[in-house]
Amino acid sequence: MEFLLRGLHAGAFTLRFFNLPRFATDSHFLPIATFIQWFSVNSQCVSLASLMFISIFSLLLLCLHYYYSCRCKNRIKDKLISMENGNVSRSLDGCGSQFPEQIFILSGQSNMSGRGGVQTKHHSDGSTFREWDHVVPAECHYEKGKIWCLNAKLDWVEAHEPLHHDIDLGKVCGLGPGLVFAASLLQHGKTVDQSAPTIGLVPCAIGGTQIKEWEKGSKLYERMIHRAKCATAKSGTIKAILWYQGESDTYSPHNVKEFPERLESLFTNIRQDLENDALPIIQVGITAKDHPHPEYLEEVRQAQRALKMQGVYYVDANGLPLLGDDIHLNTHAQVQLGKWLADTYLDSVQSCH
Repeated sequence: MEFLLRGLHAGAFTLRFFNLPRFATDSHFLPIATFIQWFSVNSQCVSLASLMFISIFSLLLLCLHYYYSCRCKNRIKDKLISMENGNVSRSLDGCGSQFPEQIFILSGQSNMSGRGGVQTKHHSDGSTFREWDHVVPAECHYEKGKIWCLNAKLDWVEAHEPLHHDIDLGKVCGLGPGLVFAASLLQHGKTVDQSAPTIGLVPCAIGGTQIKEWEKGSKLYERMIHRAKCATAKSGTIKAILWYQGESDTYSPHNVKEFPERLESLFTNIRQDLENDALPIIQVGITAKDHPHPEYLEEVRQAQRALKMQGVYYVDANGLPLLGDDIHLNTHAQVQLGKWLADTYLDSVQSCH
């Protein structure tokens, strides 16, 4: 009983001596703190030595309780169902599902990240802003639990557009080819094992980047390799890389000149770092309308077509409809590109493995 009395006095002393308003007002401690302070005023004093000793002990208990309560809050927050753009995303770890069997890396720049459905709108003062229209075509729909996406926190969540919303930061992301690609694979029902796969998409694309920004050792390259390795850490196999980049290199003769060598070096390094010399890579031929340097555009396209590496395949986006900026694919074009990428994987890549 004496210990309890000393403890209550010590708690009051701790609150006063250390001036802990955060504890005194926190919902976890308010009732306790109020009672301790009342008891201190209405009961006899105890020795200062005992007060100091038990104060330290009480402070430690309060700190430990606060620490673990914060941890519980964070864990609950991480496990909550995230709702973005009207879609529900479940965490793979949280629902007890098996991890994706077939992994595909999505990388390059903005047309892989996705700008389909992104519109330019006007404020009342005349200034402009960009916004995604939230239109998700039927070609993106899939059976629940079959397509997953590795988010920025390296957690598998159910895939939904925009896939790159937490990867390609600072831009307005819209529809890309990745989800249509994966959904098309499921619809075809053609997998290595001739059974319905569980597909994992790993978004890595960053808009407005030149190919030199993806060289080995760069921040973007190393993050892509890191995300790819994390995606297969527990299970699954990387089946292919979908690569769509080159538009940003069409404005400089120096970049155009170095593009072929940098492209081959990039693909070689990716295969080496992922320890798969035969890793299939499907690259998309760039396109643009009314380009200020059409000769540079064509040189980059020629370099893409001319690349002779075993297991590297080419899908041409030239002629697909564009947004008003004359460089980004619109929603219809992204749907078509996703289907073409799936057809190339099924007909050319998978048939060779």
